[in-house]
Amino acid sequence: MAVGPGSRRRRWFRAPEEEAALVATLSRAREPRRHPARAVAVVPGHGGAGASTLAAAVALVAARTTGVLLLDVDQAGAGADLLLGIESEPGLRWSDVNGETGSIGGAALRSAVPRTRGVGVLAAGREQPSSLRPETVLAALDASRGAGDAVVADVGREPGPVTAGIVDSVDLTVVVTTATVAAVAATRRTLDRLLREREPLLLVRGPSPSGLTAPQVADAVGLELLGGFRADASLPGRCEAGGLTLRRFSPLTRAAEAVCRRARVGAR
Repeated sequence: MAVGPGSRRRRWFRAPEEEAALVATLSRAREPRRHPARAVAVVPGHGGAGASTLAAAVALVAARTTGVLLLDVDQAGAGADLLLGIESEPGLRWSDVNGETGSIGGAALRSAVPRTRGVGVLAAGREQPSSLRPETVLAALDASRGAGDAVVADVGREPGPVTAGIVDSVDLTVVVTTATVAAVAATRRTLDRLLREREPLLLVRGPSPSGLTAPQVADAVGLELLGGFRADASLPGRCEAGGLTLRRFSPLTRAAEAVCRRARVGAR
């Protein structure tokens, strides 16, 4: 398949081997409707880094000033709706829209997905999830942004066209890691597999058992440091008791606020 503006500059893609590259190219070529709202992708550097929790926190912080859609495209995760305590709420799931493309309307999507505290969530259902189609994911992202809702994407570590399309579409990608030597090594592998030739920012969750600082981790990983924050020992219990809630001055809240400031969420 050839993609390019006119006949002089074309790139040929071989399917299915180069599907991710094709989707990334098409995502860059999409014409935004009006002035789209901002979009952020959160990627874990390794398993257990806390990226899903941060993505949900960013969505909750962003909802203070704008409408928000939290896109859960990490199919290996427990689900953003479960994290926010709305897994039993009725509403649209990925299985309901998989295969849809440009027919997705932002206003309709906003009213159809489960919501909590100003955040709409599009996640997989509790049933065995089907593979996400990149054109559907990108259509949902475009529709929400076009309707004025900021988008926060919880992205897993699996490479492929969905991940490639999202990270090429958002305004900011944030990688979350922890402050250990093993985490640094795993995060470098994740960057090589998912984010090569891109420029994400790094958030480092402490504390470090060996005394590594956030700047040292960022230097070892090779990314610009957005900030560091400490784990909240009471957070898992609060999530189990009814979904993620943010304390005003907690480290997680401040990290999420830093992401929103850098992404200019609420700005056009």
